[in-house]
Parts: sequence; C-alpha cells; structure tokens
Amino acid sequence: MAHTHYPPSKLRYMARNPCITFNVSAEMKKKIEELCRVEGLSKAQLVKNFFFDITKAFDDLKQAHIKEIDDLKTRHAIELEEAKKLAYTHEYRKGIADVENEKLKWIRGGYNLRTLGVQPHDLESFINTL
Repeated sequence: MAHTHYPPSKLRYMARNPCITFNVSAEMKKKIEELCRVEGLSKAQLVKNFFFDITKAFDDLKQAHIKEIDDLKTRHAIELEEAKKLAYTHEYRKGIADVENEKLKWIRGGYNLRTLGVQPHDLESFINTL
C-alpha cells in the first residue's frame, strides 16, 4: 500500500481526532445499518453515542463508588471517635470504682480492727504491712 501524503491541517485534525476501525460480521453490519436508518444516525454517530453512554455509565458508577468509600471512611472515623470516648469513659469509671473499692476495703479493715480492739498506732503498723 502506498503512503498517502496529507497536508499539515489534515495531520493536525487526525492527531486531535484519531480514527478507530474494527471488523464486524456481515450480519452485524446489516443490523447496524438498519439501526442507523431507523434512528437517523450515521454509523459513526451510532458508535459514538454507544460509547458515550457506556463511558457515562462507568463514570457514574465510579463516582458512586468513590462516594460510598468516602461515606464509609466518615462513618468509620465517627465510630472510632465514639469507641475512644466510650473506652475513655469506661476506664475513667473503672478507675473511680477501683478507688472506691480500695477505700471501702480500708474502711472495713479499719472498722474490723477497731472492733477487735486494735489501737490506732497498731492500726498504722498493720496498714503499712499490706
């Protein structure tokens, strides 16, 4: 096949608007031609519309997926903060309960020793051994 010489304007146009070609069966070509006739479109317009619809649907799915991921990240961040607050509150309450339990233990121990007649200075020495 001989190389065709194109003027610079045609080369610029072809660079901006590249051509895509593909083969189809004779039966498929008849269906495409009939569809073009019914719709009043050229073959190029039909293919462009088809690919435009496909790419638009793909872009819509992609945007929906990105939004879903962002929503999940936001929900995860909120749940993480709530879990941190809950853990902090739980640890704080547990710490207070531990102190209260320890205080009650000392009070009960001191009361029991006082009822047994242990003197205050002996009570101090006993507490220091614990």
